[in-house]
Amino acid sequence: MKKAFYFLIIALFLACVKAKHYDKPAPLYVLDGVVVSTIDTISPASIASISVIKDEKAIAKYGQKGKHGVIEITTKDE
Repeated sequence: MKKAFYFLIIALFLACVKAKHYDKPAPLYVLDGVVVSTIDTISPASIASISVIKDEKAIAKYGQKGKHGVIEITTKDE
């Protein structure tokens, strides 16, 4: 149930970003502490948690790279 929920949250967030800000840069994706260019290859079953960081908090934590928001994804330890 949680896996499907996380996948739905990501899909909805990306749909909103694409619909409202199609011509603007995407948020910064951070997978297990490493900046990645895309999250297309992440299996929803491997996701342990997702955090969305916006505005000043994202910039404070990630600098100017985080100015469009940050999606932090932590995977399960296997």
